[in-house]
Amino acid sequence: METTLIHVGLPNTPGGKVYEEFPPETCAALVTSPQLLNQLRERRQLQMPIAILERMITVKSSRGGLINIEFEWSDPMDGIEMLNDLTGMFVEEMAAMRKDRIQNHMKHVELAALNAGSEIDTIRQRIDRLRREQSELLASDGQHSDQYRSVLTSVVNTQLAIDDKRLQELGIQHQLQAIERKISAAKAQIGELDGQCQAEMLRSLLPVLQKVKLKFVETSAQYAEAETLAGKFSAEIDESPAESPTELASNEEVTPRADQESNSTAPVDIGEWQRNLETTLSQYLHLFSVKEREELALVLGRTLDAAVVKRDQFLAEIQSLERKHEEFSLALIPVANQLEMLGIRLGEYRKQASEMGGGPDSIAFSQLEEAELELEKAIARQDAFSLQQESMEQLAECRVREWAVSEPSGIENTTVDSNRKKIAVMIFAICGAILGGPLLLLEIQHCRDLPHIRIVRSLGLPLLTERVLKSFSPKSRAPWETGKDASPDIIESLRMLVLRIQQSCRRQGSVILFASLGESPASASLTAAVAQCLADREEKVLIVDAICPGAAKSSTERLLAPVLVEAGKANIKSQEETLALSEIAADQSQFGLSELLSGKSVAYESLIRNTGVANVDILVSGAEPFHREAMATSGLTRLLEGCRQVYSIILIRGPSACNAADTQMLTARADGVVVLAGTTAHRNQAAQNCVKDLMELGAPIIGVVA
Repeated sequence: METTLIHVGLPNTPGGKVYEEFPPETCAALVTSPQLLNQLRERRQLQMPIAILERMITVKSSRGGLINIEFEWSDPMDGIEMLNDLTGMFVEEMAAMRKDRIQNHMKHVELAALNAGSEIDTIRQRIDRLRREQSELLASDGQHSDQYRSVLTSVVNTQLAIDDKRLQELGIQHQLQAIERKISAAKAQIGELDGQCQAEMLRSLLPVLQKVKLKFVETSAQYAEAETLAGKFSAEIDESPAESPTELASNEEVTPRADQESNSTAPVDIGEWQRNLETTLSQYLHLFSVKEREELALVLGRTLDAAVVKRDQFLAEIQSLERKHEEFSLALIPVANQLEMLGIRLGEYRKQASEMGGGPDSIAFSQLEEAELELEKAIARQDAFSLQQESMEQLAECRVREWAVSEPSGIENTTVDSNRKKIAVMIFAICGAILGGPLLLLEIQHCRDLPHIRIVRSLGLPLLTERVLKSFSPKSRAPWETGKDASPDIIESLRMLVLRIQQSCRRQGSVILFASLGESPASASLTAAVAQCLADREEKVLIVDAICPGAAKSSTERLLAPVLVEAGKANIKSQEETLALSEIAADQSQFGLSELLSGKSVAYESLIRNTGVANVDILVSGAEPFHREAMATSGLTRLLEGCRQVYSIILIRGPSACNAADTQMLTARADGVVVLAGTTAHRNQAAQNCVKDLMELGAPIIGVVA
């Protein structure tokens, strides 16, 4: 349901404006005031809270004095009656508010009128006293003659005539100032109209230019010219408009007419602006077809014709005001001459009075004049207050309502909506949420960073691969061990990791350390996969297992398994190679790095074994546990220096970063460090602190594999 209220206003009253009505925006807010809604609820006996009832009412106001009200209710007939009741109560409420406001203002006006009457009585008493003193003074000096009184009367009358002429002159000057303000406002309106017309022309040209641009290729010169012309027009549209006429008309200080004519600039001729625009467009005529030129001319002509009509109206108004200004200026000349003549006459009368009896000042005549002027002003104020009070009484008792129902609510402007559509939409939305919710949550879970990845980002280390280390963890068998095809994403991530390692190798026999952020040591299968990929790239690789025997969860035999990354697959080459690798593992279970570092075996060449994979050899950890300072021995240094001459890259499978001392000693001998961050890396604070120490010491960390 909907209805419309219109502001019909109040009848005019004599004198000035005595009542300021509420603007439409304020009245629109009063429609849903708690007072009116409470009255509606009591009249219709509703049990609904006011807040809910207010949400059912939508009120929109316009500057033209219209208020549109929309009401949502389940029963159309009841809703129509409730909406009509609401508008009727609003009309009566506005009338009651008007009466209350006027009565409150009338109290102030009545008090001011009483004060003016009391002031008149006081001034009249003072005038009577001064006149008695004047008569007594004249009688005592023997100057109570008819001739002297005649001269004094002439002085009084001349002074009154001068006062009247000054009031007349002041009124003419005020009228001139008002006319000058209106002229300035009209000129400002012309300037604003010209600016709006120019902006409208430019806006209407932009769609035509857009069509023209589409005809040309973006790299062509014609397209660039059309783009330049459109940019020029857009820049002119974005320029700030001139000062609005309301701001010019609201200025209280008005400069004299001569100053305005000398300082103000004439309104911009819209015709001249159009000619300049046509001159500009003539430089780009080669971009437009004949049909597009006709469309341009039609658009410009239609906009200009509408602006010229309004501009002529403003110019006619300015000419009329200028004629009135000239008439008042001419009327001011005789008033000035009369004032000059009366001033000369007053001087002569005062001179005669002075020669005859010492002048009117000796009998307190000046005080009498002042008292009479004050009496006139007090009477004028009392009359103004009386007129204002009379106007207020008329408005207070006026039965006309300032708001009326323009379009009452009825069946013809009521829209009935079925709840079936709303229920169907709600059911569809709920089903969609139930079906799509888990997928959305799964996608969010997949997209957001895992805790261990957030730890890596907080450390500021480059992330080489993501979600790859899980495929090489000790708990899960690698694809090449299960015989399944490896994921293309995992293979591509592994290749990129190997590429970063190769880019970090600056010399022959570079040492690359694999360190883990978790509690377990570096992944054996990942180390083997990197070695196999390096071998496929014609690198000769040595794997050094620096894990203390018994500490690693993955066996040496698993580390020796060859990794093939060919055509997106990973599998063991042959049955014979598997048997050979098992034999090597059994043979190496007695001798390895621990025996070399303990000094039992000096010839490290005899400890290095072939894995069965071309260009990949291995030095296992051995059978005995490492002694406490094994990583600090010179035997490890001699091993690495000797192997640099034979192998292009040496991969060290290092312990967890929890062993900070061993990790830092191995890092000191390495040319690059690859940090492995498993799913439990965020729980190991000691390993994180170790990595931070390595970063502060300037360790050559290549990146993190997650």
